[in-house]
Amino acid sequence: MTLLYLTSSRRPAHLAAALERIAVHYGPLVHHCVSESPELCPAATVLIAELNSWEDIANSRWLARLQQPELTSALICHTVCEQDAIAAIDAGANSFSGVDTAIDRLALIVAIAHRQQQKAQQLQRQLQQCQKQLRDRITIEKAKGMLMQTKGCSENDAYQQLRRQAMQRQLPIIELARQLLSVGQLLQP
Repeated sequence: MTLLYLTSSRRPAHLAAALERIAVHYGPLVHHCVSESPELCPAATVLIAELNSWEDIANSRWLARLQQPELTSALICHTVCEQDAIAAIDAGANSFSGVDTAIDRLALIVAIAHRQQQKAQQLQRQLQQCQKQLRDRITIEKAKGMLMQTKGCSENDAYQQLRRQAMQRQLPIIELARQLLSVGQLLQP
């Protein structure tokens, strides 16, 4: 893991000392300036940006880094307003606060942002799993419909035939359903 400290200027700013203390939890501390190319920076797991305002990062090539799902990002600005906070969160930041708040509570801000990022990744994985299950269910329903139409059987009979054939062939029922639909497409006029 790497802790990236991004600032508006080339020299470390107010949070440098506090970041040194929490770097033991998040990996080596690397400092970069917003005006530098993000491609020169190593992959980071935590990004702490101390900026003059949201515009410093919003108008830079660093903005795309905020959208990386594996990155925990906390933006800390000297000039803070609600509109900027909303824009930062919408752009992918996990946390947005003012410097006056962050100096005393930096470890807590980073820990909360990191946990939020982990929860977001977990929810994304669950969403992908649900989407896959839904696609599989639709495929099985289509295969049942094809069997019902071609064999003139009930929905339950079609499912039982799919299940029995899948067990005999030692295939998951979804694989058999996909094969059946592929053959059905070949046989269509």
